[in-house]
Amino acid sequence: MRLCPCFSLMEAEGHLDKNLNEMQWQIVKDTTAVLEPFLCAQRLLEGESYVSISMIAYIIWKIRKGLLHAIESPESSEHVKQLAIKMNNTFEEQWGCGTPGTVATEHLAEGPRQRPKGMLRLAKVASLLDPRFKFGPGFSVQDRDYVWNIIGQMMVQTAALERQEQEKYPLRQPQPQAN
Repeated sequence: MRLCPCFSLMEAEGHLDKNLNEMQWQIVKDTTAVLEPFLCAQRLLEGESYVSISMIAYIIWKIRKGLLHAIESPESSEHVKQLAIKMNNTFEEQWGCGTPGTVATEHLAEGPRQRPKGMLRLAKVASLLDPRFKFGPGFSVQDRDYVWNIIGQMMVQTAALERQEQEKYPLRQPQPQAN
């Protein structure tokens, strides 16, 4: 969109044979709005020097929210609405619909190419354990409670495994040294 005035000037000076008309520039502008959440996702993930799996739930929520906005916005052209609908259908096929109560359990359903649908269970757990996302953006209360329940179960399992390990390999008590 920043190039629109430059192209118009080049066309006026005779350095450009063809230029987009107003309607085509509007489609470019609307398409840019549809792609904005994907740019946000790319910027969040690029150049990360630490683990970013905890960002997945937030990124999926942002992309879904952006696509739905493009579909529902009265300012979007019909062309862009159709593009956003296609993108959203493909997105939902891979990541699920995002309806409250489904985000936490959609990984149990099979998605395309016999892969789990939605986010991996550990990605949801990592998201809620990350201090940046502990309030669960993108999770309904029902989904958040379900994932916190998974975290509780994982903690109990870990404690049981620790107990078994300690019984199998007890810590040796330091022997008093003779003087």
